[in-house]
Amino acid sequence: MFFKSKKDLFHKLITVFLLLILTLVLFFSWTEKAVNLDYKIGLSFLIVAIGGGLIWMYIFTFYTLTEKEIQCTTGPFKKNISIESIQKLEITKNYNLQNSYWATATKGILIYYNQSNTIYISPEFDQNFIKNLVKINPDIQIS
Repeated sequence: MFFKSKKDLFHKLITVFLLLILTLVLFFSWTEKAVNLDYKIGLSFLIVAIGGGLIWMYIFTFYTLTEKEIQCTTGPFKKNISIESIQKLEITKNYNLQNSYWATATKGILIYYNQSNTIYISPEFDQNFIKNLVKINPDIQIS
């Protein structure tokens, strides 16, 4: 099953703020006469790549639930978590900065797996995601 990541205002504001900063850096580098053209072109490519990556990660963050694993995708990055290795799910409104690149909302699910690992995700429909996950592995604790 395919689950989009929910997107909240906080995440939208951060993304827009970062894109605005990148745009301003690009603008001021091109208006500065003392900076040589090679530097301007190199910086432009770097800023466009970073900005494109931010947009890609924001738009293309989603989760795929199969019979064996959860596939988390954000932009070009992918992570697979075996459903059998999941011990606990915690529904939380606390933004987990350690693993936040897999989520685009402050309210989400903290997944405990492989004894000591955690990942924070934000599927659009939390309860539907959890219900389908527990069908596959009924031993998962929910808190």
